[in-house]
Amino acid sequence: MSIKELIFSLTGVEVNTENLADLKAHPRDYTESDEDASLLAELFFLLEQTEESEELP
Repeated sequence: MSIKELIFSLTGVEVNTENLADLKAHPRDYTESDEDASLLAELFFLLEQTEESEELP
C-alpha cells in the first residue's frame, strides 16, 4: 500500500505526494484544504508523541 493510500485509509485525507518528510513539513502544500492539512498535522503530532513515550524508560 502506498503512502497516499495509507493516509487516505486512516484519515480520509487525499494527499498528492509520497514524500512523508515533505508532507510532514508542509502539509498544506499537498492537500486540498486547510482542514485536511490540520488533520495531517494532528496525525503527525500523535505519532511524535507516541515515539517520545516509547523512548521513556
